[in-house]
Amino acid sequence: MLQRRVPPAHRYVRRTLQVIALVGTLLVGILAFALIASQTPWFKNWLRKFAVREADQYLNGQLSIGSLGGNLFTGVELNDVAIEVNGERVIALKKLELKYRLGDLLANGRVIQQIRLEQPFVLARRTARGWNLADLPKAQAQEANRQGPARPLSLPDIEIVDGRAVIDDRAPSPSYTIPKRIDALNVKAGFEYAPVHYSVTLESFSFAGRSPDVTVASLTGRVPCALS
Repeated sequence: MLQRRVPPAHRYVRRTLQVIALVGTLLVGILAFALIASQTPWFKNWLRKFAVREADQYLNGQLSIGSLGGNLFTGVELNDVAIEVNGERVIALKKLELKYRLGDLLANGRVIQQIRLEQPFVLARRTARGWNLADLPKAQAQEANRQGPARPLSLPDIEIVDGRAVIDDRAPSPSYTIPKRIDALNVKAGFEYAPVHYSVTLESFSFAGRSPDVTVASLTGRVPCALS
């Protein structure tokens, strides 16, 4: 009986297809494992600790996160977030929700589609050196005498719900008085940063201030600035 001989080129193509099929199967298996592992409490706890460690590169303070949730591929939820400086809590919030696309986060110019902060609290203190909050971000890029993070950042949809602040003004201005407390802060805004310039767009902005009493029912507009 005559056996049909397979031309060398055909054998090469067949083996190449077999290798491609094997690699594809392995990649699908790895991806499936990664998808499953990313939803486990262990992985989310590891990611929470990783985020806290990485924040040290950008903040002159200590970040803490109570818990982390969400599917991680299109969004994440952080609960009980706080930033402390020298043992003093200067920022805290009940919940922080982020919505994004992974491709946008991995790109050089990072984009977070939506950010929502529930019940944030800020302790703002001004001394002769300036505001304490201005010292929170670490400088990473410089243009002339202006400094700021090196990568562009886009936050087109920012929402603050029921925020409050305590203002400790130890270097008050003789021409105006800042309220010592702010309650019922609600904001819809956008933020765009390109080293070393940024702009803030307000769709809505309202709050109630105390000592002295100041109420803002609605404020809109856009403010372009450069970091100094």
